[in-house]
Amino acid sequence: MFVISVIFISNCQSSNESIVISYYNKALIFQENEINLSAFLKLGMNTKEICSITIQSVRTLEASRLRQGKKLDLAAGENLSMFLQKY
Repeated sequence: MFVISVIFISNCQSSNESIVISYYNKALIFQENEINLSAFLKLGMNTKEICSITIQSVRTLEASRLRQGKKLDLAAGENLSMFLQKY
């Protein structure tokens, strides 16, 4: 899982620096599993693929996505995957 986080961070560093800095400031409140979820979503994986890798139920993963969206102050209809693709 740590390798995925490193890949995510290195990919973020190659994009717009101001966006990356704002994400890192928000990322300070994330737990390791939330950072890994971000990495999986950034790689374009769907919920079932992530569940099979992390050995979590779909419901658990959906709850994690919801918590992460709240921490990022996303609107109710905004998609976490689409938000992360900006970075």
